[in-house]
Amino acid sequence: MDLAAKPWHRFLLEPNINKKIDLFNKFLSKTFNVHAPVKTRRVLRPKAPWMNYEVRNFMKLRTAFLFRFNRSGSEADRIEFERLRNSLLFSIRRSKRNFIYKSAQEGESSAWEALRSLHVTTSGSSDGDLPSGISDPDALNTQFSQFYKANDNSCGELIDFYSNT
Repeated sequence: MDLAAKPWHRFLLEPNINKKIDLFNKFLSKTFNVHAPVKTRRVLRPKAPWMNYEVRNFMKLRTAFLFRFNRSGSEADRIEFERLRNSLLFSIRRSKRNFIYKSAQEGESSAWEALRSLHVTTSGSSDGDLPSGISDPDALNTQFSQFYKANDNSCGELIDFYSNT
């Protein structure tokens, strides 16, 4: 219903201001709900800044072959789907690596921005302190030295092996 078709005479004849406001809001919200309803959207993931045409193309192909395999069930379609899936994973890794590499070339601050956009590191400034579990360097050194003392023979064998090759 448009606003012109609403019973405005009820609004004009109403002596109570609170009821007038309620009527006006009701008329307006019903009209808005008809002509411009609220649509809720759920954002599943943050945007991927590394996503490029090649990755999107592989995604479309992979999805098409997944549907094709699900319909036909043939071994050839399964093999092609797996090949495309693996190619997609390789393409994603390459795109992420290139994105980080290009960001690192631009400078340290853009490298950190790129890592934050990939959710590799937390946002916000770090004060450079070590986590509480490893804040004592002597305790950390003792922990590592105990590990190598327990595995002393294997480390010596590895050193000898790499020294002789």
